Amino acid sequence: MRVHLFFRPPYGLAYARAASDEGHALGIEIVGVLSERRRSPFARARRAWKRGALARELGIPLTGTADVNSQAFLSRIRPGDHGVIAGFNQIFSAEAIARFATFVNFHPSLLPYYRGPVPSVWCLRNGESSSGFTLHHVDARVDAGEILDQAVVAIDGVSSGDELDGRISVAGAESLRRWLRHLSSGENWQSRVVDVRSVYRVHAGYLSFPKD
Repeated sequence: MRVHLFFRPPYGLAYARAASDEGHALGIEIVGVLSERRRSPFARARRAWKRGALARELGIPLTGTADVNSQAFLSRIRPGDHGVIAGFNQIFSAEAIARFATFVNFHPSLLPYYRGPVPSVWCLRNGESSSGFTLHHVDARVDAGEILDQAVVAIDGVSSGDELDGRISVAGAESLRRWLRHLSSGENWQSRVVDVRSVYRVHAGYLSFPKD
């Protein structure tokens, strides 16, 4: 079994470490994928060196791509491969999604609220006392697939979006371990869904990057 983990540091690092540990224990091949912009040859070489250092730290192979929807990248996905997203900043096409046997995303808020790229920033701006993560199936709609798992994370003492993301990712990484065990065993998945209306003070929908 092979799982592609699409992630972005720093939010995705806890997930990558959990995937590496659990993958080795279960005999699952984990392949990490980082998003890369099209750069000069020198910049690409420097990025490749950093990626190699991170791969050695995590103990999993890492690849980079500027376009997950290109045929060059899609050709890397084998029949039966699974996909997991943890903070990746590219949108997948319907064709890309269909390549995976299962494809899930760990979003750093309690969906359906605070959809979008920086939910933790907005939670802090709106004075929320708690947030959390949502594990959901990936489909063509952004942050809108079937919910598989959720957990509440307290915000107290947090002063930045990155700090809150880090706290959320620790909780989400434990759910990723459970998801990998589910894939390995084939046992039925037990969903955990939170009463999100009672958690958030502001019932915000999709929010993009702040303008200030």
